[in-house]
Amino acid sequence: MSLSRLRLSLLSAGVVFLILLGFVVWRDSQIPSSARTAKQNVILRLAGSNTIGAAMAPSLAEAFLKAQGASNVKVLPGANPEEKIVQGILPSQS
Repeated sequence: MSLSRLRLSLLSAGVVFLILLGFVVWRDSQIPSSARTAKQNVILRLAGSNTIGAAMAPSLAEAFLKAQGASNVKVLPGANPEEKIVQGILPSQS
């Protein structure tokens, strides 16, 4: 391999690394600041189809928390219109 091909390969690898790093930083910036700073224990995180996520998944998460004895269970809006946050206080946390 010639020196110029080696430099091109290293440059290409560096560009790919910077793109991936930028994506990770961007993705982390999409998490609401309240979710990053709050002292919460996440016990379940669902991701997938908006068809299920719009109503069924939040309802199931709410029912699950209530079945675990959680109090103050509520469904809150997330960072975007498709995102929902279901939270409650479990007996072990009160």
